Amino acid sequence: ITIPDETATLATTTATDLGGLVKLDSGTFSSSVFTKGNFTSDTYDRYLIHLTGLVPSSDGAIYRFKFMSGASTNLTGNYFSGYFYTKTNASGNGTSSNNSETDYSTVTLNTVGNATTENGQITLELLNPRTAKAKHASFVTMANRDNFDNEIRRGFIQLNDATVVTGCEIAPSSGTFTSGEFQIYGYRT
Repeated sequence: ITIPDETATLATTTATDLGGLVKLDSGTFSSSVFTKGNFTSDTYDRYLIHLTGLVPSSDGAIYRFKFMSGASTNLTGNYFSGYFYTKTNASGNGTSSNNSETDYSTVTLNTVGNATTENGQITLELLNPRTAKAKHASFVTMANRDNFDNEIRRGFIQLNDATVVTGCEIAPSSGTFTSGEFQIYGYRT
């Protein structure tokens, strides 16, 4: 077997023959939000997005997720979600289901601070983005609030919309991210 390198080139076969992860894009961003509206194609069935070092410019922000169609159009409507959550060094855990938010879905449990020790990371998987079915994403978010109070949230998002999804946006509820790194992978199931 030949393993793809970061450019997704292979010595003996093509990336789509492997059924594995292929790194499509990576980079950093600052004083902005994560917006990638042009990375999905019918080459891959699913996409994995990993964001690290997310520090909001405004203290006490929550992180919001939106599906995109086209390079700059966010899909609107009722985003439904359910999730499990826990804290690593404070009390609290549980579940929440049948949540509905208009035009976005919250992917952090509580607010995230912007002090030196406070940051977040998100691993998100876009499922069936190019089909004419309901759109789905699963996610795991870890974020520090204050004094190293780390919260972990694992959940699922659904948008009942048949529009082809070409990307997504992840942004704080106010302001921008002062820093962040991203990696995007595609894979076939």
